[in-house]
Amino acid sequence: MAQADYHYIENYSNVGKIGISYTAMGEMLKENIKDIEHVTISKGITFEVGKDKVLNVNIGLKVDYGTNINDVSELIQERICTALANMCEITNVKTNIKLEGIIVK
Repeated sequence: MAQADYHYIENYSNVGKIGISYTAMGEMLKENIKDIEHVTISKGITFEVGKDKVLNVNIGLKVDYGTNINDVSELIQERICTALANMCEITNVKTNIKLEGIIVK
């Protein structure tokens, strides 16, 4: 197991250190945002830990034509931060959303 495949949290629930798979976190976050209307995850979710120990969550999206991108982005950022805080006790998070396309129906 490579260390780059897991995010390690010190003093998890005040009992020790835990490693959480980035794949598992990605699937969890997909479940949290899949019900947002007019949004499609285009390339999945990736993670990076910066020098400042902030977990950067990178997500590429496509949205339906006419969708308010600011509103959708804020909702996704809020859901990602809330899910990581509640399920993984990760609170130092930065969410980067990349608009990769507009879906015209």
